[in-house]
Amino acid sequence: MHLDMNRLKIEVYAISVLHVGFWLYVLFAWLLPSPIKHIQTILLVLLPLAFIVQSLPCHLLVQEKILRIDKQKDDFPPSQTESCHTEIFIRDRIANNLNMDPERVHDLMSRMLYCEEKLEIPRAFGKLKNYIDLKSMLNPVDPHGMIIIGYLINTIAMKVRTGRA
Repeated sequence: MHLDMNRLKIEVYAISVLHVGFWLYVLFAWLLPSPIKHIQTILLVLLPLAFIVQSLPCHLLVQEKILRIDKQKDDFPPSQTESCHTEIFIRDRIANNLNMDPERVHDLMSRMLYCEEKLEIPRAFGKLKNYIDLKSMLNPVDPHGMIIIGYLINTIAMKVRTGRA
């Protein structure tokens, strides 16, 4: 990655890292030491909020990344990965929400994917998600599945730690 990144690029990467960090927290908060058990309690409050955000017509963080990339498209080349061909209904929903042409949104999403491919965790997660998409009827690693997994794991861990299991 180049050190000559401009402010918009840094913002796009920061939003991506924040997004990934949240999901890592959801999945691994149960591993934190027991003096930090309040972190699990906070998580059990954040997960319903995450569910609401995931249920909105357009994901707020994705929308913010797309708007920033649109301001400086030349700094964000399109992805060469096949997974950049998002489902048409997602592309159309985002296009409608941002009042943009669907093809333009598709191009911007491909450029967003290029940024995320530069970060190791989103790239690895994308490969895992694509693999599971091909092997299962419904993907348990989609956002709603991860909310359920996060709730289950963290609730069980809290009960085990407090001796109520």
